[in-house]
Amino acid sequence: DRMLAEVMVAPASRMAGYNLRLIGFRHKFHCVVLAVQRRSRMMRTQITEIVLEEGDILLVQGRPEDIKGLRRNSDVVLLEWSAEELPALDHAKRALAIFALVSVLNLVGEGLPGVPVITPASAAIAGFAALGVKRVAMLTPYLPETAAPLAAYFEEQGLQVMRNGAFGLEDDRDMARIDDESIINGAKALDGAEVEAFFLSCTSLRGVDVIDRIEAALGKPVVTSNQALCWALQQMGGLSGRPDGYGRLFDCDMPSAHAQGIIP
Repeated sequence: DRMLAEVMVAPASRMAGYNLRLIGFRHKFHCVVLAVQRRSRMMRTQITEIVLEEGDILLVQGRPEDIKGLRRNSDVVLLEWSAEELPALDHAKRALAIFALVSVLNLVGEGLPGVPVITPASAAIAGFAALGVKRVAMLTPYLPETAAPLAAYFEEQGLQVMRNGAFGLEDDRDMARIDDESIINGAKALDGAEVEAFFLSCTSLRGVDVIDRIEAALGKPVVTSNQALCWALQQMGGLSGRPDGYGRLFDCDMPSAHAQGIIP
């Protein structure tokens, strides 16, 4: 059996300044590094030649006992939420999704060097930064175990996920059938004094249709996957105009720290 996990290169790590080949990572830890993320950007260089820095996130695959053994090494910090054994089918799907993302980033980098890439999650993070909020409630159509890694990713990027609700669906077609009232009621159920804004996750969820209604009812900004993508592309493309019904986000400019998206 294999596990996927994320580990962070620790502050003052002896790995900083060396690449995986010189460290002998695979031989030393019996784990394979599948990808390296640095400051929210997936590194495009050949994995074994990337010179590691403190704070780099490594996506690793290995046997459960080897993954758990990383806890005993002071050079890395095992992100506990990610170190869970996955059923074979889910494992395969997640590994395929990660491989596809890395492959797409590599292809963009080779064909169009320097062209930034934006994803729903990175667009949402930029959106919350533009709105000046940190404490969010997240509503997803997913199974709870699928939603948990997204919440953890948001936390890694400096957000606080105060409340996390999920409709518990597996099929995208069912997610697209969730009606407006269910989405609105779900957001209302997650509201609280500690919540500054809402995130409606998933490009299949018809969240754009209810943005204005939720903002009017709860008095707080709403960010959705598709809305954030549209806003980010507009901002990065230097376009102007404010579409009706897309919420407060379109009144904001993209912070300079996020203006380059993910550069492969």
